[in-house]
Amino acid sequence: MNPLHPLPNIQLDAAARKALDLRERPLYVEMELYFSCLIRKRLLFHEQAPAHLEWAETEGGKLRVGYSWMMTKACNLGEVKGGEPPLVPFPGDPQKKRACWPKWLKLGFRRGAWTGEYGLGRQK
Repeated sequence: MNPLHPLPNIQLDAAARKALDLRERPLYVEMELYFSCLIRKRLLFHEQAPAHLEWAETEGGKLRVGYSWMMTKACNLGEVKGGEPPLVPFPGDPQKKRACWPKWLKLGFRRGAWTGEYGLGRQK
């Protein structure tokens, strides 16, 4: 089963497409939704697949995307100012989390680094 079915609408700018085409190994993009005192969305770029996710392959195998729901064990407002507390997977049935499924993913490549954003609602 594809863990991201349906896949989000994926857009790559010209620089990202070129950088992806030049890669010999796939790029792993984790779309993380983090619950704590606050809710945070972020993209994490990995050279190797973290074991805690299932990955959907796209772009001819050059790009793999995964989605994680994470939370902290306790809410500490001090975490907002810096350090990362240990994260644990958000409990619950993944099928029931579809309301928080990503709808779109935009990737760019600037100054030798991957950039991007994703959204849960209508695309910007």
